[in-house]
Amino acid sequence: MSSAKELHLQQIKAIANAKGAPEDDKKYTVVDVRTKQEYEGGHIPSAINIPVSDFESYLKNPSSDFPKPNDPVNNLVLYCKSGMRTRKAKDAAESHGYKDNLYVYYGGWDEYGQLA
Repeated sequence: MSSAKELHLQQIKAIANAKGAPEDDKKYTVVDVRTKQEYEGGHIPSAINIPVSDFESYLKNPSSDFPKPNDPVNNLVLYCKSGMRTRKAKDAAESHGYKDNLYVYYGGWDEYGQLA
């Protein structure tokens, strides 16, 4: 059973607009796991790009400012185009110990991009 918490459009909009939802005292690193070309074609504001094909290796040696597994303040949010690659990235994150601070946005760019 997955421990990732699912976000919905209004929640990801608040995170993208730096309003700190769902919890105001938390920080969120939003990761777009699509390809570089897809990311460059449009992405959620403040999202960083780590393609799903590179995500597992990235988790083995993340940057110093990347959320650590189960950090009580810094959260990891994953999304792609429509959810398939998000599930793969979520599985990779869970296998690296992410549980309490792992969020997924399955609506992805298909849903969010309609706002842009």
